[in-house]
Amino acid sequence: MFRLFCAYLLLCSASIGPAFSQILAADSTYVLPGITVEDLRSPLSGNDTAAHTTRLSSDMLQRSGVRTVAEALSRHGAIFVRRYGTNGAAGVTLRGTGPSQTAVLLDGLPLENPQLGQVDLSLLPASMLSGVDVMHGGASSLVGSSAVGGVISLRSLAPYDRTGLRVSTGLGAWGERDAAGRLTVSRGRLRGLLTGEVRRVDGDFPYVDRTALSPAAKTRENSDGANANLMTRLVLIGDNSTVEVAGWFMNAERGLPGLSGSGATSERQEDQIRRAWMSYRFGETTFTAGTQRSSLRYTNPELGVDDTGRTTSTSLRFSRSQEVIRNVKSDVGIDASIQTATHPSLRDAVRQRRVRAFASGAISVRSVTLLPTLHGEWTFRTGGSGGRISPGMRLRYDSLIRGLITLKGGLSTSFRMPTFNDLYWRGQGAVGNSRLSAEKGRTVDAGFLLTSRLANVEATAFYQTVQDQITWLPDDAGIWTPENIESVRNMGVESTVSQSIAVADNASMDVAAHHTLTYSRNRTDDTSSSNHPLRYVPRHVLNIDASFTWTFLRFGLSGRYVGRRYLTTDASEWVAAYTVLSGDLSGRFLTGFGSVNMGIYVENIGGVDYQMMYGYPMPPRSVRLQLSLTIQ
Repeated sequence: MFRLFCAYLLLCSASIGPAFSQILAADSTYVLPGITVEDLRSPLSGNDTAAHTTRLSSDMLQRSGVRTVAEALSRHGAIFVRRYGTNGAAGVTLRGTGPSQTAVLLDGLPLENPQLGQVDLSLLPASMLSGVDVMHGGASSLVGSSAVGGVISLRSLAPYDRTGLRVSTGLGAWGERDAAGRLTVSRGRLRGLLTGEVRRVDGDFPYVDRTALSPAAKTRENSDGANANLMTRLVLIGDNSTVEVAGWFMNAERGLPGLSGSGATSERQEDQIRRAWMSYRFGETTFTAGTQRSSLRYTNPELGVDDTGRTTSTSLRFSRSQEVIRNVKSDVGIDASIQTATHPSLRDAVRQRRVRAFASGAISVRSVTLLPTLHGEWTFRTGGSGGRISPGMRLRYDSLIRGLITLKGGLSTSFRMPTFNDLYWRGQGAVGNSRLSAEKGRTVDAGFLLTSRLANVEATAFYQTVQDQITWLPDDAGIWTPENIESVRNMGVESTVSQSIAVADNASMDVAAHHTLTYSRNRTDDTSSSNHPLRYVPRHVLNIDASFTWTFLRFGLSGRYVGRRYLTTDASEWVAAYTVLSGDLSGRFLTGFGSVNMGIYVENIGGVDYQMMYGYPMPPRSVRLQLSLTIQ
C-alpha cells in the first residue's frame, strides 16, 4: 500500500512543474473549502468555555507535522505525555492524575478499552482529526467514569462541501516512511469522506546506555513499528435532520524493546480497532449508536507467551437540547452500553452493563453564565453492581473591565470505576480484586482570561483531592493485588500567554507560551510514602511555540521543558529534567488545480539525550520531509 500511495503521488505531481509560477501572492489568502456539516460531536458543550481548555485546531496539527495525538499534546500543550519510547504506549498526566484517570472521546463516544481503562494515544493518527480539545479538571458530571483529571475530546475529519483529493508522502530518519490519502465527495445533500494512512519506522536510532558503570553508545533494537488506518464518513443533510454513518479501522504492530541496558528482546505487540458509529439528529434531538471491537496480542518467544485480549463495547444514546425559557438552555439524555472482554488471564469471559443519565444547563443573567451538570452512572457486572451520582457547577463572568477580562471557575466531582483487569485478573504473580470500589475525586478551580491587543493571558488555579485511589501492591508472598488505599492531593496553576503580531502587510508572527505548575502529594496515612510527591508527575511543564509566516512560507519553532519525574514513592530517585527544541519550515503553493505543500521537520534540534519514562531513551536529532498534493 505504501508503494501504491507513493506511485500515485508521483503520477499526480508530474504535471505541476509549470504551475509553480502561481505561487501564492503576498496579498492573497488560500481558503480551504468550508465545512457545511455542523460539528456538534463534542460532549463538552459550553462547559469548556468556563474551564481551562487546551485546543489544537486541524491547521495546527497539519502545520506542525505531528503524526499522532501523543505527539500533538506533547508539543503544543503544557501536558506531560508518558511516552515509552518512540513506538511505545503513550498516556497523559493531567493535574497529577494518570492515563487511566483521563477520559478520551472520539466524536463524543468513549474510546477507552474496558479491560485496560485507558487509551494508547500513540495509536491515534493526527491526520484524521479536525481538532483536539482537552478540558482540564474533573468532569465526570459531564462524561462519566474516568474523567478524574480531565477529558480529551477528539473530532474526526468532516467532509467538505466540494469534491477533492489530497495525497501525501514522507520520509524521515531511522527508516521512517509514510503515505496518506484523503478523498471527499459532495453530491447535493450527500457528503462523503474516505481517508487512509500507512506508516512504518525501523526505530534503530543511536543512544547512550547510562545504566552500566561505563556509559556506552548503542543502537536501539526491536523498536520498529508499522500501522495502518482507514476512516470513512457519510453524511446526508436534510431540511431539519442529519444522518451520519462513520467507521474507523486500525491495525498496528510494533516491537517492545524493553528498558535500555536490559539486552535485546523479541517481544512484540499487535493492536487492532474496529469502530463503527452512526447518528441521527432531528431538530434538537439526537440518537447515537456505536460499537467498537479491539484486540491486543502480546508475544514473548523467550517465555513462550502468546496471549490475545479482546474487548467489545456497544452503546446507544439519546439526547435532547432545548431552550426552556429565555436565557435558560438544557441538555438531557440517557446512555446504555455493554462491555465484554476475554483474555487468558481473566477469570472467564467478563461482561458489564452500564446505564448513564445526564443533564446540563446554561443559565445566563446579564454577564453571568451558570453551567450546572449532573451525571448518574449505574454499572451491573460479573459478581456485583454499583452506581455513582456526580454533580458539578461552573460559572463564567464576562465583560469585566469593558470586556477585557473573563472570570471563570467551578466545583466538580469525579470518579473512576475499576477496570476488568483491576477486578478479574488472574495472571502469574498478580490477582485482581472483585471487592474494589470506585475512585472518588473533588475539584475546585478558578481563573481569568484577559483579552487585549497586547496579549491574551489566561491563568487557572486548581485544588483536587482523590480518595480510594486504586493501587497495586505486593503481599507477603509477592503477589500483586489492587486495593483502594491511596489518598491524593493535587494543586497548582495552569497559565497561557499568546499573541499574534502583524509584522508587515504580508508577514505575521504567532507566539504562545503554556506553563503548568503541579504539586501532587500522597496523603495516605501511616505509609512510608505519605506526603511524598507522586511518581511521574513533573512539577513544571513549559511549552513555547513561535511561528513566522511570510507570503507562502512558514517557519515554526517550539521548545519544551519538563521537570524531574520521581521514580520511587519516597522521592529518592528521579528521571532528569529535559529541554527539547523542534522546528519546521514549510511552504504552500497554488497550482491550476489545487495546491502543493512541502515541509521539512526537525525534532530534538540540540540532540539532547533524554527520557520521558525511565529506561526508554528518545531519539537524537532527526529530520523528516513531507510532500502533499491537494486537487479540487
